[in-house]
Amino acid sequence: GNQSTQLEIDSNGNITSPANPAFNVQNSADHLNIAVGATYIDKTFDTEIFDQGSNFASNVFTAPVTGKYLLISKLAFQSADATDAVLYNLLVTSNRSYSTLGGGGLDADTVIHLDITVVADMDANDTAKVQYRQIGGSAQADLVTSSFFAGYLLG
Repeated sequence: GNQSTQLEIDSNGNITSPANPAFNVQNSADHLNIAVGATYIDKTFDTEIFDQGSNFASNVFTAPVTGKYLLISKLAFQSADATDAVLYNLLVTSNRSYSTLGGGGLDADTVIHLDITVVADMDANDTAKVQYRQIGGSAQADLVTSSFFAGYLLG
């Protein structure tokens, strides 16, 4: 019958789980002059660096099994407006949301990195996605291609 390797142990005792869900996605182009407003915008990702288990589609990760998932969202904004712009990175899962913000009152237009790293509890078929928004300032910030969304089933 069909057999696939679920767990590998090498001669040094290193253990890998090649079937565990894991993904890392980016975008191939910058999102230029992002909108200003109170509404969160879904972050799009059109480039899969890898998608072990094919659980990432249409900008959303869907947990195939119940477990604890390491999720990382890194958003890099360039040309963020120094005056009043406040930028948000929001990681939304079916159970709860995680956020970070930055900007507002900077000395000059600049690059802002907003990172979220979390171990999230997810049930089978729960979802995770990244959103962003800018409140205040002018629509001049660009969400650049070094931004990414990644995740891995820890157990």
